[in-house]
Amino acid sequence: MTKEAELDERFSFGPPPIQTAEDAVMAFLRKEISEDEFRTACGKYGVIPGTLFKRTGPNVERVDAAYEVDIPEDIYEAAKSEEDTLEYRQKQLKEKEETREQALRDNPPVRPEVAAATPVHEVGGTAHDVDRKTEEIRKSEAKENEKLPNAQTASTKK
Repeated sequence: MTKEAELDERFSFGPPPIQTAEDAVMAFLRKEISEDEFRTACGKYGVIPGTLFKRTGPNVERVDAAYEVDIPEDIYEAAKSEEDTLEYRQKQLKEKEETREQALRDNPPVRPEVAAATPVHEVGGTAHDVDRKTEEIRKSEAKENEKLPNAQTASTKK
């Protein structure tokens, strides 16, 4: 092929080779265009050359760069103190219990007054009394039922 055939409009099919800044970067990487053409294409699309495929912009400082990179001292196990022993904990528990008991003796809890319960003998507390009252209720219900007329149904209606 000659250069004339490459440049002839009849043989240029499809879209123009550079339509976006990404196309310019890829063409520059494939060495299809020069650096000047690359910079011109990036300027045309408003992109700074060399920043398109970077994850961060130029001169961006890491977020944790302002902090010291040291392991804090509280991560290491401290020397055992007196508070870690079983005897010390038992002593503290005993002191708390004594303090609580003394406080209860000094200020007993206030309990609301409840009305006195009805004595069992007034309610009819024996099983015999309950059966007698139940029988009286049944008799009174039977007397009331005698006063009422018999219920009429479709079969008994005359």
